[in-house]
Amino acid sequence: MRELFLVAIPATLFSAEAVADILRFGLSASTLLLAALILKLSMVPVMIENRLVTEIRRLELRIERMRAES
Repeated sequence: MRELFLVAIPATLFSAEAVADILRFGLSASTLLLAALILKLSMVPVMIENRLVTEIRRLELRIERMRAES
C-alpha cells in the first residue's frame, strides 16, 4: 500500500516538464555535492600532517626549554 502511495502522489503532483527540471537540478546538485565531499576528504591527510608537524615543533620547544632550565 505504501509503495502505491509513493508512486501515485508524485505522478499526480508533477508534470513531465517538472520531473525533467527536478532531475536536471537534482543530478547537478548531487554531482556538486559529491565533488565537494571528494575535495574535503582529500584534504584530511594534509590536515593530519599539519597537526603532527605542529605537535612535533611544540615538543621540540619544550625539550629546548627543559635543557635551558637545567
